[in-house]
Amino acid sequence: MTINLKNKLTGPLERIWKEFEKESFCNYSPHALAEIPDSSLLFIGINPSLPRTEEERKKLMGTKPNFGSEENMTHKYFKKFFEIGNRTTLEWGHLDIFYLRETNQGVIKKLLGKEKSCAFLRKQWELTQSILTPIFQGSKKRIVVVNNSLARDILNGKIEELGTGYALEWKEELGTYTYRNTVFFLYQYAHRTKSA
Repeated sequence: MTINLKNKLTGPLERIWKEFEKESFCNYSPHALAEIPDSSLLFIGINPSLPRTEEERKKLMGTKPNFGSEENMTHKYFKKFFEIGNRTTLEWGHLDIFYLRETNQGVIKKLLGKEKSCAFLRKQWELTQSILTPIFQGSKKRIVVVNNSLARDILNGKIEELGTGYALEWKEELGTYTYRNTVFFLYQYAHRTKSA
């Protein structure tokens, strides 16, 4: 079974983008995958990147959300997810915390420091939480791989500007974090210890 993200996200994302459409950080349409499996393996990133060419970018102007699918994910970012899915024989999905297209994560951090753009990001985070919370609190077991340090800090509620996250608990016997029925593997720098 799958969770239809297109149905859940289209209306709210259009409203968010229309609210901020005059802002320079809102030039490109929001993006997400159309669906994710309702259990199994979920990769969480920070946000979708921008296409490299100006011609491709021009196609993304506006407020109407753009939805992709697993089959057409040719970007090198997804290559490892396919490998892990094939090796484990687990269904997998991907969800970004934010839906705005930006290749440079430093830009996202700058947006968090400004009132209007932070409100824009906060609304996206709240929307993402409306998808993640039922998944994390459900009875199905799930493995979540957070492959970005900023995404990890947002999930943990360590970015005050965005509000609450999830109270991940360290499980020594697993050597990682959990939240209810969900096991988390979080992006960590090699020299870090178990402080999520």
